[in-house]
Formats: sequence, C-alpha cells, structure tokens
Amino acid sequence: MIVTSSGGLCSGPCRNTIDNLYENGKFGDFKPLSSSEILKLKNIIETTDFLMYASNSNPNCQSFVDGSDQVLLFPQKYGNKTFIPCKLDIPKNDVAFSYIYQLLKSHSNQQ
Repeated sequence: MIVTSSGGLCSGPCRNTIDNLYENGKFGDFKPLSSSEILKLKNIIETTDFLMYASNSNPNCQSFVDGSDQVLLFPQKYGNKTFIPCKLDIPKNDVAFSYIYQLLKSHSNQQ
C-alpha cells in the first residue's frame, strides 16, 4: 500500500509525502507495523473490491479548503489506480476503510 496526499495550496511547489508500506512493517515516516497488522491489512486488501465504492455525489474533502486529501494506492492489485476516500461513498460500517483509517491514525506518531 502507498499513502500519499493531493491538493492543497502551497507557496511554491507542494511537497506531498509518499509513504510506502513494505512487508517487513516499514511504513515511511509512520511507526512500523507489526506482523499481525500487516497480515490483517493484506487480507483486507486481497478480499476487498475497492472498485465497488461509488463516487460520492457530495464529497467533503480537505483540498476544497486549501488542505490536502489522503490518497491510497494498492499497486499489486490495481497498479497506479488511486483511491481518494473523501471522494468515495464509503458506508460508515465499512470494515476495509475503518481498519485502514485506524491503522494510519495509530501509526501516524513517529517512533
């Protein structure tokens, strides 16, 4: 999985971070993931059809107010296809995105 950002206003070129998740748990500037977290995430990615999420007809994205939006890529499964959660219609009880959000939030503090 690759996590990056898009949008936002910058004075000069925007420097969006790109965080690659590797099978050893290394995840860019995030705290490393445990092997059980990696296994669960791999299972979610393998069993979820991320193409099933329809475009949100009324998106509420940070980029609309000069912020940046989180962008997810699953290269082994979808190549360069990007998924911007704020632009997708994701049910509140969705297991895949709930786990990904929780994982990113819990690992966002650098070690």
